[in-house]
Amino acid sequence: MKDELERLCGNCHAVHPAEPFQSDFAICLNDPELEPYLDDILERQDFSRCQDLVLRKRFAWDREVCDDFDPVDDVGEEWSPELTAKVMKLAEDGDLTAETFQQAVLDDAFDRTDWSSAPIDGCVRKLKESKTLDAREEALNPFGFFIAHRNKAAFDALCEYLRALPPAETLEDKALRIEILRQLQVNWEYQRELALLLVEDLLRTASNNTTRGWYSEVLYFFERRCPPEIAEEALPPMLDSPHFSYRIKTRVRGILEAASFERLRR
Repeated sequence: MKDELERLCGNCHAVHPAEPFQSDFAICLNDPELEPYLDDILERQDFSRCQDLVLRKRFAWDREVCDDFDPVDDVGEEWSPELTAKVMKLAEDGDLTAETFQQAVLDDAFDRTDWSSAPIDGCVRKLKESKTLDAREEALNPFGFFIAHRNKAAFDALCEYLRALPPAETLEDKALRIEILRQLQVNWEYQRELALLLVEDLLRTASNNTTRGWYSEVLYFFERRCPPEIAEEALPPMLDSPHFSYRIKTRVRGILEAASFERLRR
């Protein structure tokens, strides 16, 4: 099995995933065309400057090796203790194959990555370049992952994206905002900033049949997900503004009364 594994590019020191996340494809770090981007790739897991090149250069992990093959054979020094234990367990159970070995390596790299400081420039650029709702929703998906892993840069970037959007007027505008909120609310650490941002957006959004769904999502956030002290801080400007109807202000008052009761009950 050791000889079989050593004949795969996936078992070479020069191999690296072709994306910051787990990838079905790899790149060769010995490729001279990739040399100018190695610091970005290895130190920051940032592929933003070389995405097109990587797409052109990537290959399957089980590709046949070249003459420069340098096998990963020193388990004790090259692998983490967790990866060593996983590979040994696979071998003991008779489950060690090229595919399970590759997956173990990818899982270990994923677990040891500091996602809180991972660069998000590529994600931001993809989102800004997306033109359709489907493309935008797809581009939003990585943000929730990064935000859940305490990547404040991802949270801040998505907040700025929402601020830069024109006021919601269409069903597509509403749907995009709802998806943005879904990604932003995955980390409780940032709820105060999110609450203030949501009120800020409602202050510039007309309340009508088209935008009703967005209003409902925001108010539901304050009713069910927002700590009472944060709701009490963020919502009062809605009561003071002539922008909102009597019906909406009544619902806001109800949220504030419930928040006050909950806070005093603690």
